[in-house]
Amino acid sequence: MARIAGLERERRLADWDGAPFTQDSTKHISVWRKPS
Repeated sequence: MARIAGLERERRLADWDGAPFTQDSTKHISVWRKPS
């Protein structure tokens, strides 16, 4: 839905502390931005 709204994913994290998202991650946080 974010892409349909014109947003681009900037990064994906495993938690709020900024741990890298890996195949073993049980949750994720995606950071999206609107292109300029």
